[in-house]
Amino acid sequence: MTHQNFSISNNAYILANYIQSLDNFSISTEHNYGYDHMGAILTDAILQAGLNYRTVVAPRVKRVITNFPEANVTSIFLNYIHQYGAFHILQWQHPEKPRRLDELTTFLYEKGIETRNDLHKWLVVPQNDNMLMKIRGIGLKTVDYLKNLINLPTVAIDRHVRGFVHNAGISSVDYAELRSIVISAATILDITPTILDYAIWSFMSEKMH
Repeated sequence: MTHQNFSISNNAYILANYIQSLDNFSISTEHNYGYDHMGAILTDAILQAGLNYRTVVAPRVKRVITNFPEANVTSIFLNYIHQYGAFHILQWQHPEKPRRLDELTTFLYEKGIETRNDLHKWLVVPQNDNMLMKIRGIGLKTVDYLKNLINLPTVAIDRHVRGFVHNAGISSVDYAELRSIVISAATILDITPTILDYAIWSFMSEKMH
């Protein structure tokens, strides 16, 4: 075992023990992850960074599902983007997130990725992560978040996860190592990484209210 692997394994046990010591840490296996609607998946993935999920992101995702029910496939969603503009669909004025939505949707359309199932099959291939990250503004966290939305087991490392791991007494590590620690902790706790990711997010979100 290399030093890094030992460190990940050791820190995973520290994190798992910390989680088990918390009286108010709730792990729900009933939570429904993601949507069977490409417009909603892509809207959620593009908006989530740096915004309050409950008050800013969730209402906009719900609006896409309600107003554009046929946009459950990429090509129809892209048609709506061309027809109404990504600004209107996201209800967003600053140009950066609408640009990302347009570019990501166009990219997936050009790859022939029409459905959640298509996206799932495509993102199982590790090399495809790097292709997505060639889109300006899309990094490791957005790719991992997108995977969570289609139930591919991973952890999207955001400020909630970083803060939680810091509270467990684990010193700062890079994105990939931190993701490995949390995924390993999920294995120790016998739950999926996606479930642990959501549980940490819920716990930290409640603390911030």
